Amino acid sequence: MNRARTKIRPALPEQEPVVVNAGGVVAAAGAAAGAAARSLPSPPTFTASPRPTPLAPESVTPPSDFPSEAEAIRSPAPSSTLRLQVARNLLLARSALRLTQDQVSEASGISRATIAQIEGAVADCRLSTINEIARALRICPLILLLRESDTANLLKHMVRSSVDDVLRHASPAKVRQMQQLKQTGLPRALVRVAQQGAEIARAAGYTNASSQVAAGIGSVHQPGTGTAVGTILGAMVDGQGVLRDAYDHGGGI
Repeated sequence: MNRARTKIRPALPEQEPVVVNAGGVVAAAGAAAGAAARSLPSPPTFTASPRPTPLAPESVTPPSDFPSEAEAIRSPAPSSTLRLQVARNLLLARSALRLTQDQVSEASGISRATIAQIEGAVADCRLSTINEIARALRICPLILLLRESDTANLLKHMVRSSVDDVLRHASPAKVRQMQQLKQTGLPRALVRVAQQGAEIARAAGYTNASSQVAAGIGSVHQPGTGTAVGTILGAMVDGQGVLRDAYDHGGGI
């Protein structure tokens, strides 16, 4: 009878169960990482430079003759003053000659819209444009730049007999009417003054456009004497010498 051979394995020593402590593993891993980090060289340390203290703005003292902000607002810039001067003179010149904007546009080659913008002081007017408009009106371009102070200064250099010749055609009643219209300040009233001034120039025998236009503008400046100054000025710029040196004849009028 055969007996089955039974292999007898040696008994293994009983192992204790492994208990995993998660906190311990994490702590051990942190300790190992800390040790590894300590073994590495320390990174260089950069020290930020302090910010510079901003400088206080310097106080600028304007010169004594420098206009204040309020004065600058009240006083128009030179370009604005010139734009207004040309705008009014162009309207008066066209009215003195009784021309429409369309007629000035056709004669000058400048669009009617541009003519309207110049008369409305909406757009600046180049010297080349002034020359073209003056050529179309057959007047000297300087007349479109005539100021009231220019009329007063020119009177000092006029031949008195020439002034009187023009004033003979301006009755006192006509001059008073022109003064009343001017005092209203209304554009239509000023246009009427310019037209009456041009009529006086024509009545005095000045048929050239420069005299009529300058007489109209001068009438708006000073009805009567301004009318005569403008009339004579127009004749002078068209080649008729009626001005004189003030010092030659005792200081003028």
